[in-house]
Amino acid sequence: GISLAEQEKKDEALSVFKLLITKFPLEEETKIAQQKIRELETNNERHQQPQ
Repeated sequence: GISLAEQEKKDEALSVFKLLITKFPLEEETKIAQQKIRELETNNERHQQPQ
């Protein structure tokens, strides 16, 4: 997921992070995935606002 986000493949990265959270909700990586989802969604909102 992180490598996809770094390659500007945000939709794919979000899908991978959400799958990770669903399959492994108690793992440490889930916290990282949740943070990355928030970051990607925040970045998407900034880019979608009219200027």
